[in-house]
Amino acid sequence: MDIVINTRNWTLKRSFILGCIISANIMLLPKIIFAIPALAFLFFAKKPRAGGLAFLWLIAGGIIPAALFWAF
Repeated sequence: MDIVINTRNWTLKRSFILGCIISANIMLLPKIIFAIPALAFLFFAKKPRAGGLAFLWLIAGGIIPAALFWAF
C-alpha cells in the first residue's frame, strides 16, 4: 500500500509497478474500479511535476497483466 499512498520519489519504475498492481486488482476484484478516480487524483495532485511520462508507464504497467490474462 505504500506504493499508492507515499507520494515522494515517484519514478518510472514505481509508476509501472503501480499500473501492474491496479490492473491485477481490477481483474481479481472488479469493485476496485470505483477507487480508480481517487487514485488518479492522488497520482496527478501529489506529483511534483507533470505526470505525462509517468502516466504512460502506469498505463503500460496496466496493460501487461491484462494481456497475460487474455492470452492464457
